[in-house]
Amino acid sequence: MSYGIIVIGLGFVGLTTATFFANRGIKVYGVDSDNERIEAIKEARIPFFEPKLDHFVRKALLSQKLVLINDLYDGFKNSKFIFICVGTPMGHDGKADLTSVICVSNAIGKALKDVKNYKVICVKSTVPPRTTENTILTQIEKTSGKTGYKDFGIVFIPEFLREGSAVKDMTKPHKIVIGTNDTRSLLAIDKFLMKIYGIGINTVKTNIVTAELIKYSNNAFLATKISFINTIANICNHLPGTDVDVVAKALGSDPRIGNQFLVAGPGFGGSCLPKDLSGFS
Repeated sequence: MSYGIIVIGLGFVGLTTATFFANRGIKVYGVDSDNERIEAIKEARIPFFEPKLDHFVRKALLSQKLVLINDLYDGFKNSKFIFICVGTPMGHDGKADLTSVICVSNAIGKALKDVKNYKVICVKSTVPPRTTENTILTQIEKTSGKTGYKDFGIVFIPEFLREGSAVKDMTKPHKIVIGTNDTRSLLAIDKFLMKIYGIGINTVKTNIVTAELIKYSNNAFLATKISFINTIANICNHLPGTDVDVVAKALGSDPRIGNQFLVAGPGFGGSCLPKDLSGFS
């Protein structure tokens, strides 16, 4: 491809995304404000555990398709797609903290002032419904002085990466959800993803707010399955002769239910499900 892309935020989602695209031959500018994180990644030292990712990071760096920077403006003019992958941790009120998202939106707006070519802003950060339109889009318009869907495009493309299987999930996704409110953005990102994945990928195309809701609904349902099978496990503990593993196997064999996330054990944790459930309430 003659153009590059920018990935802002080199955490679990951002680094996996940047590395994947770079190893598909695309020039990727990986941006992060944490200089220590950038220096660690330059040595293929991944700041979190993810099998095989270090190998692909090293490969992307050696090919010079992945360039790590701390300034959004570097590479901005030569990039067509800008992926927002910064974190949205749980705030003190239990809602998603959008501080980093707003900061990045303002930085993108400032960068847009100096360019004329059409950019497509791709939001991968998990945000509450209406955030992409009411916060990110409006902040970019305010800072840039430009008009969304006319001077630049915006789409919401949620990630569905599992910790420990991120490389596999990025390479062969179960589904791709594209949320956008204008045809130009949809055609641009759809063409881009088709070149990456080809045909045969389950793709859901919808508006932005529905795509945002899909992400939250996805995580809420997975958390429900985990909580459900643990409740059944507690019942088994009080019902002599019952075996939760057999119950789970029988449930999972039903195609309407599926066997994933039906392993009794510790309650759900990690960086996504607790905060997204809290933000969803």
